[in-house]
Amino acid sequence: MRTYFILTLFVLNFISNAFATDIYEDKIFEDNIHTATLHPIGYPFATPIIQMNTQDVLLLEFDELGEDVSDFRYTIVQCNYKWEPTFNSVFDYIDGFSDGYINDYDYSFNTTVDYVHFQMTIPNEDFRITQSGNYAIVVYRDTESDPTLIKRFMVADAKVQIQNAAVALTRNPSYRDQLQEIVFSLDHEGFDIVNPFQEITVVVRQNDRWDNAISDIKPLHINENSLSFNYNLKIAFPPAKEYREFDIRSLRYRTERVRAIDVRDSTNIVYLMPDGMRQLEDYRYEGDGDLNGKFVIDVQEGRLEALEADYVHVNFAIPFDNKISNGAFYVVGEFNNYEISDKNKLSFNSLHHVYEAEILLKQGFYNYQYVFVPNDNPNIKDHSLTEGNYYDTENDYAIYVYYRSFGQRYDELIGFSFINSRLNRY
Repeated sequence: MRTYFILTLFVLNFISNAFATDIYEDKIFEDNIHTATLHPIGYPFATPIIQMNTQDVLLLEFDELGEDVSDFRYTIVQCNYKWEPTFNSVFDYIDGFSDGYINDYDYSFNTTVDYVHFQMTIPNEDFRITQSGNYAIVVYRDTESDPTLIKRFMVADAKVQIQNAAVALTRNPSYRDQLQEIVFSLDHEGFDIVNPFQEITVVVRQNDRWDNAISDIKPLHINENSLSFNYNLKIAFPPAKEYREFDIRSLRYRTERVRAIDVRDSTNIVYLMPDGMRQLEDYRYEGDGDLNGKFVIDVQEGRLEALEADYVHVNFAIPFDNKISNGAFYVVGEFNNYEISDKNKLSFNSLHHVYEAEILLKQGFYNYQYVFVPNDNPNIKDHSLTEGNYYDTENDYAIYVYYRSFGQRYDELIGFSFINSRLNRY
């Protein structure tokens, strides 16, 4: 297996992740906080984005393990397109109160693991947001500088139109099977842009991920009322392969990807089927269970998934001949924000020749993939061995257009568009 282990670092160099160190990221900072989600009410797979002058509402949810109820507060922070705080006055972008208590909570029931479920809406009766752009909600106990969790969301005020957006073959034949190129144009008729190279910045995301978003994109060509972004290899993503999935909505029977269920009094363990390396596998579209990395909380033996879904330890396993010394494998997905940490790192079991990890997750349906992180570059998440790259892979892409005029102190989100690599391509 190690014979085929060649890192495609050149491909990964096309990913621009030039975020600053002092930024707001989707992150949980406490071990007893789990399953933090933020999405439009009723649409668990949708992007957390609000359109100005509409009735759009987002729902924030998270669990605190245990039986005790904590006093959680929240605050809303305005960010620039890089997710750095603007340090503008809250009165500039909030009508109402920018912070408050999260008072909507309830206790789990019929579960082996006790937890308290918290939720709140954005906006709510205490505040509304008056400027478009990027925002972070910071949940904390005592002080904002010591957060419990952070979730990012966006507020859009559509002033321009994204046109002809598509996923295309790169013009470089050497990478046609390894990259999906995003091309589009921007129509700003009726909206005056004096200096497009200074005032306009575009960010493109793959499958709602921020960890590999391509940012700082400027127009390639400028025409009257139109900006072209038809680059070659600049807005290009390694497509990987359809996500792996597993279903733990029930603990009474084994689903297709579940090998065994060990039911105990204090906690339950689910053993997934061993996963193989997919670099050399032929591509096959498996769209039924592919949520493009997302997950949904659900339980079949109950009606209230937020309170009746139990927490279980999920065991991941990859058979492997020998331990690799120059890096480590991790299991990632939206469920852990694609974060690289010891919590999702696979350890090598020399007795059974397998890489394995055990992660505590709430019952539901999950997508995931494996990545390799080399010791000499921890910022690289390489899936060339574990998943491979296939141009035909189905992926979602989002295009966000930010505008900052001369002297302005924040980045407006003036346009956005969602496309799919199978539905929008040429």
